[in-house]
Amino acid sequence: MIRGPEISDHARNVLIAGDGDHAEKVTRAIENNRLSGRAVRGTVAAHLLRGAQGLSTLTATARREFAEEIIIATNDPEAARTAVRVAMRNQIDIHLAPEMYGLGTARVQLEDLGGMPILKVCRQLPEWSLAAKRIADVMLASAGLLALLRYSPLFRSLSNWTPLDPSFIVLRESDAKASASPATSSGP
Repeated sequence: MIRGPEISDHARNVLIAGDGDHAEKVTRAIENNRLSGRAVRGTVAAHLLRGAQGLSTLTATARREFAEEIIIATNDPEAARTAVRVAMRNQIDIHLAPEMYGLGTARVQLEDLGGMPILKVCRQLPEWSLAAKRIADVMLASAGLLALLRYSPLFRSLSNWTPLDPSFIVLRESDAKASASPATSSGP
């Protein structure tokens, strides 16, 4: 376990469950944002949370550091399950900091899919981009409407002229009666 710096008493004590770059990013984000009202009291590596000793290790650390929140910053399912169990047994708030795989500050919503929580990640486009897209849509639709109105008489005259000109015939059927044999009926 890595111990965090001493912070004022009014901040909520936080333990980070995880290790590696992602856990370090979460720790730095909390330390750089004094307005979050959190103080990182320590980090418990994911490998220490696996196995039978994981529950006792995290429970002892949470009690020793007076943890009020556990932030899960690992993709290790066994370590995450251990952190959730410890937090629920000790009535500690749980926060998930999932790895967003390069999505940065995309908007994330939590949805309920038949009792299974899923994260919905939405990219928020800038307002100028949405306005430019709308203007382009209106301009292209207007151009299409003007082209339809402008060339409508041409299309009408082509459709009227086509049946009159024999060179436009693509398929000419032969007379069905001339080539067919007489039909016989074997009815009752």
